[in-house]
Amino acid sequence: MSTIGYGDLHPTTPGGRIVGCFCALSGVLSFALPVPAILHKFQENSEKIDGKSTTDNALRRRFATPVQ
Repeated sequence: MSTIGYGDLHPTTPGGRIVGCFCALSGVLSFALPVPAILHKFQENSEKIDGKSTTDNALRRRFATPVQ
């Protein structure tokens, strides 16, 4: 889905090369774009199960007021 072939057949005309580049890029992007969203949801669910949030803890440490 993200490759054009084994290299034995390849486009030779400019139009064919443009279509080939578009197919290769769209195949790679169709896998690369949803990965961050999936990983973010996975991290959120993992934090819910563990009962701790790394982002909340980092914000608390950064904006904590000193105890007097």
